[in-house]
Amino acid sequence: ESSVMGCGSSSRVASHPQQSSAPAAAPAPRREVAPAAKDDASFTAVTPGSGEAPAATGPEKPKPMMRRKSSLERIQAMPPELKLPQDSAVRARVESRAFVQAVKDAYDKPAFVEGPENRCITLEELGLLVQHSAQNCEEWLHREPGQEDRLGIPAEEVTWRDVALNFLAPIGAETGMSYAELFAQGTPRGDPVVVVSHSWSQPVAHVYRAMRQHALDRGYGEGAQVWLCVCALRQHEVASELPPGPDLSGAPFLQAIGSAQSTLIVVAPEATHALSSAWCALEAQAALAAGHLTDVYTVHEGEVRGLTDGPLPGRPSAGQGGREEGFPLAIVTQALRFTFAGVHATEARDLQLIQTHVKLAEGGEAGVEDAVRALYFKLALPALARRAAARAGGGEGT
Repeated sequence: ESSVMGCGSSSRVASHPQQSSAPAAAPAPRREVAPAAKDDASFTAVTPGSGEAPAATGPEKPKPMMRRKSSLERIQAMPPELKLPQDSAVRARVESRAFVQAVKDAYDKPAFVEGPENRCITLEELGLLVQHSAQNCEEWLHREPGQEDRLGIPAEEVTWRDVALNFLAPIGAETGMSYAELFAQGTPRGDPVVVVSHSWSQPVAHVYRAMRQHALDRGYGEGAQVWLCVCALRQHEVASELPPGPDLSGAPFLQAIGSAQSTLIVVAPEATHALSSAWCALEAQAALAAGHLTDVYTVHEGEVRGLTDGPLPGRPSAGQGGREEGFPLAIVTQALRFTFAGVHATEARDLQLIQTHVKLAEGGEAGVEDAVRALYFKLALPALARRAAARAGGGEGT
């Protein structure tokens, strides 16, 4: 089993967290690809659908080099909300360099992958990020709009926004890559088995736990291809990876959902926050439109709870293996009353972009509201019916 280096106040080796017993998907065979035109020969480039590099048939004229930005130029170009104070910036650079080098040593050469919708990871690879975050978060900054930065974050409170600020954006500034590209190994990975929708304000540990349980419940294993926005987008230049607007139909997360086999929506257990993300509302609408299997999971009172789209493999349809038991009914109630006017985004420009897109899209705000309500009604109704039948029969309800 490979391991990577966690770098904080001291060097530590981060072993992967305990894996589930679900069978892992077989890794894709490695293939050599043509070197990219770039300023770092330790990276390769991958175009989705590309195979092995063609054999040389004779001397070729040298192709003009396409210069990539240096790490300093990438840091200077980062938006203000991603720039760290000097001490933290130095720490982040050292930390990111150590992690990237350890990944290169343990896995293979990272590879630039064209199109963020094509950048999948596995739960094993994501587990390295979770482990690294837990080991280094005491030296990370927590940043909220309108508030002073706070140094030091308890491991159980680290959010995806904290990870993007302290770890993924510095990695991007150092390499020009997203987290998923660090593991690309020169081989296009294909369409995702599941796209995971979640708010960036949720704790990393909660979302990761829900994802691992879902992999076990659905039987796709921790080696399957998963698409996670925060890992797919190059966090040092997110704006360049999104359509300029106002039409977001070509946004990476919508394309990924359209090509995926399923969607997992991970919500916060508090009803007031579960459905407040504008981005997640669009993802729920896209999942319903895709017509594929969609489940909703949360971590409530220390346990993973979920509303599943039909029975889980190998489990009786009447019980779902206890997954529905304890799922907060307040979330269902809020979903059935969902209004687009109540959503928000961390950055005001993001909210404005989404509002403009929805206003111009077919169905408008009413279309998003109907989709969110319909999705939760579809998932919750069977669970509520089973619960009512169990209570009426004097049995234990789920």
